[in-house]
Amino acid sequence: MPSFLLGSEALRPAPGETYRIGSEEEAGVAADELNKSWKETPGALEWLRTARRERKKERRDKRKQGRKG
Repeated sequence: MPSFLLGSEALRPAPGETYRIGSEEEAGVAADELNKSWKETPGALEWLRTARRERKKERRDKRKQGRKG
């Protein structure tokens, strides 16, 4: 969902009546529903951008540690 909210992935048209929990389609639907709220909340998208960047760094660091051990 962060990719959709931050614009790094384009929102796709809503799927049919069903989608699988945890799927990319579900993320798209959720982002579409919440997009306006995120944009209207001061600082929300910047917070999301920062949190996403930190999470990616944590994952990279963890992989590096795994290779050393």
